[in-house]
Amino acid sequence: MRIKGQSKENNHNHLWRHHRHQLQPNRLQVPTLVMQESLMNLFNEPPTNQSLDDFWGELPKGKSGKRKHKVGESYEELRADLSKEERRQHKKFCNASLKKAREEEALAQQQ
Repeated sequence: MRIKGQSKENNHNHLWRHHRHQLQPNRLQVPTLVMQESLMNLFNEPPTNQSLDDFWGELPKGKSGKRKHKVGESYEELRADLSKEERRQHKKFCNASLKKAREEEALAQQQ
């Protein structure tokens, strides 16, 4: 539908405006929001200054008890961790000696 004397670009713009007008949906009326009384009471109460630590309480610790050390931990906690470190080193030593014994046994069987 090109009008005489109109360029192709002007014709395209005219058609676009026409189709855009047809495609626009009818405006809807949005009902006013109705809020429950319990929610309205929350807005009427004054805000509280409660820390998140008080709100959430104690955070659960992992089952393994392994965690990063924080600055300022008590000496008793560190001593308990030292005994864990000693047990770990003992286990490492035992495993190394077992591995060495197996290697010696394997060499003896080869000869």
